[in-house]
Amino acid sequence: MGKFHLKKPDFRHWTDNWLYKVAALLLAIAVWLYVGTNVNPNLSVEKYYYVQLDTVGLAEDLVLASDLDVVKIRLSGSGTVLSAMSNSELFAYVNVTGLGEGEYTGNVEVSLPEGVQLVSVEPTTESFVLAAKEQRQLDVSVRISGSAPEGMMLLDPVVSPAEVLVSGPENRLDQISQVLVEAVLPENLTENYSQQLPLRILNSAGKDISDWFSISPASVHVLIPVVSEQPEKIVPISASLQGEPADGYRISRVVISPATATVYGNYDAIDAVDYIYTENVDVSGIRANGSYRSALVLPDGLESDVTEPVLVAVYVEATSQLTLSAVPVMAFNVPGGMTAEFSPATLDLVVTGSEERLAALKSGDVTVYYNLNSLLPSSGEAQIAPGTYEVTPSISLPMGVSCVSGLPDVLRLTLSEAAE
Repeated sequence: MGKFHLKKPDFRHWTDNWLYKVAALLLAIAVWLYVGTNVNPNLSVEKYYYVQLDTVGLAEDLVLASDLDVVKIRLSGSGTVLSAMSNSELFAYVNVTGLGEGEYTGNVEVSLPEGVQLVSVEPTTESFVLAAKEQRQLDVSVRISGSAPEGMMLLDPVVSPAEVLVSGPENRLDQISQVLVEAVLPENLTENYSQQLPLRILNSAGKDISDWFSISPASVHVLIPVVSEQPEKIVPISASLQGEPADGYRISRVVISPATATVYGNYDAIDAVDYIYTENVDVSGIRANGSYRSALVLPDGLESDVTEPVLVAVYVEATSQLTLSAVPVMAFNVPGGMTAEFSPATLDLVVTGSEERLAALKSGDVTVYYNLNSLLPSSGEAQIAPGTYEVTPSISLPMGVSCVSGLPDVLRLTLSEAAE
């Protein structure tokens, strides 16, 4: 009987042309990925959106008297639909139908366009305050930007109507410092300035708080006569404060009477002046409101119609500090199909304010964010390139609260294409 011999397999030919075989494998993987993402555009993906919360069903005699959060919405749907969808297509709200004055907590609801599904929303509930709508008749002031050309001068603005009706919650009405229109004068103005201008509402810190109110009428007519006379200019008076209040106190407001002065002099000296300052007012160590008399300090070549010391009223309030841990850094306007990650992703912030304001502070009241629209290239291209960026974050705080530490000047932002 013959013998059988098993021949050992020869694996050497497997390594022949190995570069071509690796290339073929990579090509197959690329084709598979292409089919998954392009040939099949209905492949389900998920994406986050950040939307400002709103209300529906608010009674006409009520107003919202508290800030609402920006909510984080997680959606699923086809990559094609989600890539083309923007935050403006989403509506997040709390239904306040039938509610009266008071403090409430309501469910956050989301109205979605067709073709997408809601995965989650954060937060799921929102606390808010409804208050009776109050009204006040307030004077309108005019802020002038620009000046008359050489040989001409501006007379006092004439506003029509001089008062407007402002409606809103009482606690917000108390914060109004000024109802303002801004008149931006064109260059080489030789005729009277006459414009219908929109109104803005500012608090004592100069912050625009118009969104809290309705104004009737919403605009006023401003006439600024331009005449050829001796140059003069009406400028605000600013108090020069020296020193700091006692520990645990801060200056909440400074009121000067009169608030403005008319200055006279040569054109160069007039144009160089935006404010007239008082002599130093020492507020070192103060713990209570106080009033002071202080003379104006006029630059060389100028005279003023205010010849007596002005009254400077300084208001202080007790302050406290609060540490907020792990405050997330949020990215606004992230391009479709991309993800944004910050390093560090959360911050420990120390904020200060009155004890009353800090006691009412909620986690959602403080937002640290960066708007990616700031990265749009100036060349006109509409796309932000993936990569790593050094960015300066912004912070949103309630009125009367400020951040004293923990907010870095620069964060590292990594923008990358989202995984399919």
